[in-house]
Amino acid sequence: AYEYLKHNYNIEIDKEYKLVETLNNFIEKHGQSRFNNVDDEYDSKTINMVGFRKQNDYLDTYYMFPTAFKTEIVQPSDLTTSEAVNMLCRLGIIKGDASNNPQGPKKFKKKTHRYYEINGNKLAEYPLDQ
Repeated sequence: AYEYLKHNYNIEIDKEYKLVETLNNFIEKHGQSRFNNVDDEYDSKTINMVGFRKQNDYLDTYYMFPTAFKTEIVQPSDLTTSEAVNMLCRLGIIKGDASNNPQGPKKFKKKTHRYYEINGNKLAEYPLDQ
């Protein structure tokens, strides 16, 4: 039983690591180009947009459309969207709204959509240099 638990636990840690690594790599690569800046006074057009970015003192907060999250982050893994979201919520990387709903509605640039709120600080704290 110990070997079974050890094997399954390591698989979960590996899935978690790969998921966070995929999300981190995506944001490093596309954080400035595919997320529209919320505070941009010009209504600039973002090509192949996946959500919005809000600049903070240290690291940005990203608001990612659920469909983009599924295609860009979840599909490369062998997880379901709900497994991926639950994993990232447990780590504090995805923040829920007041009801702990991970897909909270937000209004940016006069439009309300549902987003996954990705905490850049928590993402940066995850130890990816294992």
